[in-house]
Amino acid sequence: MRTFLTWLRASTVVVTIAMVGVIAGTIASVAPGLPNTDSLDAWVPNQTTRIYAADGQLLAKLYVENREFVSITDIPIQMQQATIAVEDERFYNHVGADPKAILRAIVNNIRSQDPYAQGASTITEQLAKNIYLSQKKTFARRLQQMLMALKIERHYSKEEILEMYLNEVCYGSGTFGVQAAAKVYFNKPVKDLTMGEMALLAGLPRRPSHYSPFDNFDAARGRQKLVLTKMAEQGYISWDEATAASEEELKLAPRQDPSARTFKKPYFVTHAIRELVSRYGVDMAYKGGLQVYTTMDLDLQNAAEKAAKKGLNNVKRHRVSQVALVCISVKDGRILAMVGGTDFEKSQWNRATQARRQPGSSFKPYVYATAIDQGFTPNSVVRDSPVSYPGAGGRPWRPQNYDGRYRGSVTLRTAVALSINIVAVKVMNEVGVEKVIQTARRMGIRSPLAPYLPLALGASGITLLEHTAAYAAFASNGLRAEPTTISKVLDHTGSPIEVLVPRVRRVLLPQTAAAVRSMLITAVESGTGRQARIKGYQVAGKTGTTSGGKDAWFMGFTPDLVCGVWMGNDDNTPMSRPSGGGFCGPVWKTFMVEALDLTRSQQKRFDDSPVGSLVAKRRTEGDSGKSHTVTLCAESGLLATDDCPQVTSEEFPAGKGPKRHCTIHTIRPTQSVQEEYVTVCAESGKLATENCPSPILRSFGVADVPTGRCPLHGSYGAARRFAPVGGSKGTSPKSTSSQPETAVTMPETRPVTSLPPPVIPGESGAP
Repeated sequence: MRTFLTWLRASTVVVTIAMVGVIAGTIASVAPGLPNTDSLDAWVPNQTTRIYAADGQLLAKLYVENREFVSITDIPIQMQQATIAVEDERFYNHVGADPKAILRAIVNNIRSQDPYAQGASTITEQLAKNIYLSQKKTFARRLQQMLMALKIERHYSKEEILEMYLNEVCYGSGTFGVQAAAKVYFNKPVKDLTMGEMALLAGLPRRPSHYSPFDNFDAARGRQKLVLTKMAEQGYISWDEATAASEEELKLAPRQDPSARTFKKPYFVTHAIRELVSRYGVDMAYKGGLQVYTTMDLDLQNAAEKAAKKGLNNVKRHRVSQVALVCISVKDGRILAMVGGTDFEKSQWNRATQARRQPGSSFKPYVYATAIDQGFTPNSVVRDSPVSYPGAGGRPWRPQNYDGRYRGSVTLRTAVALSINIVAVKVMNEVGVEKVIQTARRMGIRSPLAPYLPLALGASGITLLEHTAAYAAFASNGLRAEPTTISKVLDHTGSPIEVLVPRVRRVLLPQTAAAVRSMLITAVESGTGRQARIKGYQVAGKTGTTSGGKDAWFMGFTPDLVCGVWMGNDDNTPMSRPSGGGFCGPVWKTFMVEALDLTRSQQKRFDDSPVGSLVAKRRTEGDSGKSHTVTLCAESGLLATDDCPQVTSEEFPAGKGPKRHCTIHTIRPTQSVQEEYVTVCAESGKLATENCPSPILRSFGVADVPTGRCPLHGSYGAARRFAPVGGSKGTSPKSTSSQPETAVTMPETRPVTSLPPPVIPGESGAP
């Protein structure tokens, strides 16, 4: 027996030494590969991004893991105690791992003959596993988990560890973190939960799917009672409190499919998401917990949807199935409303931003803008008569007017008002197809444009969004703001990441924009756009209908809002007797009447507010005439030039504010000076000839206009100066306004005294 006992003791020592060696060796092998716990200092769990309308109403949530971070100070102490009671009752006493719990788990697992039947992970170990390690149940991973927990406990307080755990752990139903779980299961923040609700949530992390109250309410109730029992046993609550909590009636929130993404105003929101992802990437957009405020005006959005639905119902008998609408703020490019189709659930294809459709005659303003740049005026005369051009396969192409009529000599104004096709084609042939494409590109048309004469009639497909944003330049004296759906982005703490600064660039000369605008006003006053007239407002616009009857458009604007409407069919089947004026014009008018009323009421609310009253008081008391608003470069803070990519407006007392123009961007001042635009050679700086390879437009003070022609590229063909908007005689228009060029000069009354509309005999059906 003594020999046996001696052998047993020796064997035990050997086995113990061997086990210690194995464990030490394993630790030595896994320890070097452990992550650095310092990274927890910058730890931010995947959080839910929220997208809001301009007024703060929630439109959508984006997430990979539905999580909303909440500080430990905002988590009720009973919620913390319930979690500790059921998950790690010795949490405040161990150093990361709990030997007693490990031994207890080993005994229970041996009894059940299942090595993984009961876990012994502390809260710290679970945190280490969730953040750093895989979910595999292996001895090496278990050892890594213990070592990581020990490291975490050395670097962070118990309160910090508990906060990270409660924000990281999964509670089932697609929720991560206690705040998201409280809202999904009970539709309230965690701080408002009852004792019974907190106990139920605390029991979920062990087996979230099994204890889900949505799927297995009885099991969830049983787990809740276990949590309350442990809380009473450990002295966190009394037995009476535990009994009362277990008898609470639990009112669960309506169940939502965690895989579903239910968005309000989905066509607008999905476009905003694409814009967000393009700026910040997929991970930040779906995991960053951003607070994204869009440019959507909910009142205008509702008005747009209502007008689109009503307009479509009115023309459905003409075999029309789809409608799209976009409304943009002229001055800063904010997309205020967007309708991308009739039913997002049936089709997520956004006809406002993704569909390239032929714009028909609504493309013609780009042709006429190019012509005005090259010396034409609204009163320039072109003959409306049959014409033929070489076409594909050697066959001639003979453009036709919509109504088959020829009117002889007509002004450009009349050609725009009546949408005369032949005049548009002749003008494009005169100024050059490539020049027209350059104008369209400069104004923001990004879609491919075929370099052929039919382009004058809108033969190349473009999107409604780019078309609408381009038309804004006609309203704003040649300035185009980049369209956007995002006005402000905050991080998960609420700190600003980005606030919209309008990206504004000059794309047309002021006199060119004014000339085209005046022709578009005539088109609405007495041409094909008459159905868009609005009493008391000056409206400019252009209709468009493709020759095959597949697309109908109306593009129009007031001084502050630009709006485009399209109708057609996704499969490109033709509509019955389509008309841009008859189909889309009424939709545009219905929406704009309400939009203008809303805008006016919003201004009245501002005027009646304390801030508005203060502004009005400053204008009338003491400060009247003693301040001025100037346009500044957002980058340099100096007076903006036409080439500053981002500008902002600011009010200064009289005599105050920056005196110098931006020194970062090309100097071409926007202040009111007498200017003249001429074409000069980029190499010599002299007036360009027909042989100059790189002619450019430049503005000069009247006294500084170059007088000599380019000596480098021939001696003929002096540059053509731009005639004033009203006719071909006289000098170029001189600006006398003290306002910056960004101000829209269109009056709010409809008559145009400086450019009276021509007498137009009869009505043309030309869209």
